[in-house]
Amino acid sequence: MGDEELSSVEFEAFVHSTEDPEKVLKALLFLLDNKGEVKREKVRGHYGNEVIIYRVKLSGKGAKEVVDRLASLMREEDRKRLGGQLDLRHNGHGNLYLRFDKQKAYLGEVHLSDYEDVVKVKVKFSFRELEEIREACRRHNLIVD
Repeated sequence: MGDEELSSVEFEAFVHSTEDPEKVLKALLFLLDNKGEVKREKVRGHYGNEVIIYRVKLSGKGAKEVVDRLASLMREEDRKRLGGQLDLRHNGHGNLYLRFDKQKAYLGEVHLSDYEDVVKVKVKFSFRELEEIREACRRHNLIVD
């Protein structure tokens, strides 16, 4: 996948009051391969509890390197599942949405997750069509048919 095909990749992780911010940061940095500047924002949750949001955005070569690394660390079963769910994880505007298990990332593993305790990743492509994104994901080894 060329740098021109991949516009950016954005990571977002929430730290709830019951979690250790350093552990969530470690999970995030593992997925990012320690690239990019982590921005931290404190907000109030639904019940008034403090929530920290970590965000990172990478563009160009840095984005490509991180996505390549994630693809190389993903389990084959997750790449197959992603291939089957690509239409559900794509929004028609060139964005592909992934969710990685935060606990597994803390332990140094890359697992897709459908649950809430995740690091959210938005991969932004320079094109919008699902089939173009599917082909780019194949070239990138993010999906296996």
